[in-house]
Amino acid sequence: MQDFISISGVIGTEPRHITTAAGLDVTSFRLGSSRSRFDAARGEWVDEETNWYSVVAFKTLAEAAAQALHKRDRVLVQGRLKVQESKDDAGRTRVTAEIVAEAIGRDVRPGKAGAAGDGGESADGAAAERGDRELQAVGWAAPGAEGPDIPF
Repeated sequence: MQDFISISGVIGTEPRHITTAAGLDVTSFRLGSSRSRFDAARGEWVDEETNWYSVVAFKTLAEAAAQALHKRDRVLVQGRLKVQESKDDAGRTRVTAEIVAEAIGRDVRPGKAGAAGDGGESADGAAAERGDRELQAVGWAAPGAEGPDIPF
């Protein structure tokens, strides 16, 4: 049985795109997801343990993901979770979690500290300020401006 899952996280590897011999487009990447919490004693946001997932997309979603996504991007992924056990050469049991993506989109929440070193600074608002500058640079965030077409 496969479970349906929605995950927000940070892309930990540059997405890899291939077209199979049969002409099927496939894009895959690793996604790190960790919960952030405010540590009052230290006065800062801290990430808790990171869970890692392999994400794979097919067909038109694979094409769009390959063009739009990069390492360190914060994304939301929705799809089917596949958990598999295998044994490595030393006989150790390994568990892998793979998400077969049905939808992928950007997580545009400013200032959210994230996994895999996305550079988010929650406490001082620097990420929100940086995000505003980035949006203005591509023509978003200007009064009356429309954003570019997003392929998914």
